[in-house]
Amino acid sequence: MSAPGPPPAPAPWPPLRVKRIGWLTKLRDVLLTLLAWAALAWILRGLIYLTTDFLSDPIFELTTARPPELDKLWERLGVLVVLSFVFAAALSLWAVKERYRLRAEERFPAPPSLAIADQARWFGLDAAEVTKARSFKVTNVQFREDGSIAAFENPELGEAPRPPTTRP
Repeated sequence: MSAPGPPPAPAPWPPLRVKRIGWLTKLRDVLLTLLAWAALAWILRGLIYLTTDFLSDPIFELTTARPPELDKLWERLGVLVVLSFVFAAALSLWAVKERYRLRAEERFPAPPSLAIADQARWFGLDAAEVTKARSFKVTNVQFREDGSIAAFENPELGEAPRPPTTRP
């Protein structure tokens, strides 16, 4: 168990690094986003054309677009499907082979929890005070500069912070 000390400083919220961004950076981001959408539309242009033709009047019929050649499509996608099955099988075999590692948490159970009397002794407090503080639904713990516990507070009851009794 580590020595008591002041709690670490809370992480800033939101956890993103936010600062003022120049207009050139914003313009660059907008242009890159539009370029990405245009590239995606260009890649899917055939599918977009087929879909619009299929859904235009007369609906559910291809009027100007040729139907897709499924043989050529399967030639291209067949390799992808076979590779997907190979990778899925390899991953399954690896999981079966390494199952002892994946189940390691069952072999090493968590150590038994520390008794309240031991916790109180560690922090130099009275066990009854720690028991009462643990019974609260929410417990605010206030610390002194040296890292020792200064007070327990139950915000649901609107209690003012009270110093815990320390053991001699």
